[in-house]
Amino acid sequence: MSSSKSSVALKATAEITTILDLNDDCLLNIFKYLSIQDAFNILGCFDSRIDDVALTRIADLKNLCFSLREAPKFKRWQLQIIGQNLESICISAGYMLSSQMSLNYLQILLSSSNSKPRLHELTINYVKFNDDYLDCVLNVVSNIKYLDLSFCQLNDELLLPILERAEKLQILKLIANYNLECKSLHHIQSPHLNFVELEMNLRCGIEVKKFIAEHVNVNVAVHSPSRLSYITYGPNRNENEGNDETI
Repeated sequence: MSSSKSSVALKATAEITTILDLNDDCLLNIFKYLSIQDAFNILGCFDSRIDDVALTRIADLKNLCFSLREAPKFKRWQLQIIGQNLESICISAGYMLSSQMSLNYLQILLSSSNSKPRLHELTINYVKFNDDYLDCVLNVVSNIKYLDLSFCQLNDELLLPILERAEKLQILKLIANYNLECKSLHHIQSPHLNFVELEMNLRCGIEVKKFIAEHVNVNVAVHSPSRLSYITYGPNRNENEGNDETI
């Protein structure tokens, strides 16, 4: 009888194991099953150790791509944390939606000093590009390797300072920017550039030809107006893609 009572007493006094007793590796494995929003919801609910694990889970988000028609529901402070760890951002606005809305997202995501060295790919589509967008891009462009500013109503005055500072740029996409004369292309400073994609318009033919002639080691995909056909110039030229009448 006394032995039975002792066993019960030992069970009663045994410490209860909780999630806080797990080591960091176990916690990280558990948190991998949480969404980014769930990880944010946990912040401040336990102790600093759990907060650190939650922040590590949030830092797993390296690539953020969305349309403003289905914009993420993160709060401002959450976007600031997300922006610190992103390697790639892709935002598509739509001319019928507010350009200010997409600008707000960019300003928040790129506001951290940590954004600059980490971010390598930036895509902004379907916005009315202006000086405010320019300031956002210039904040991070020195480390950008992939830049897509298609459908942005760009002109050379806005594009030129970007290309002058994009020292690591490898890929540049400028489809459907009908105000471009492409004089700004001659100001590209990156020695790493290997691919440019653009669409012809009535203003840019002469400058595009000059750029192709001066950059024989760069692959340049030139779309005909309305993108019905294209031809690639440079080392990887494919004769089946089009003909010289494209430009």
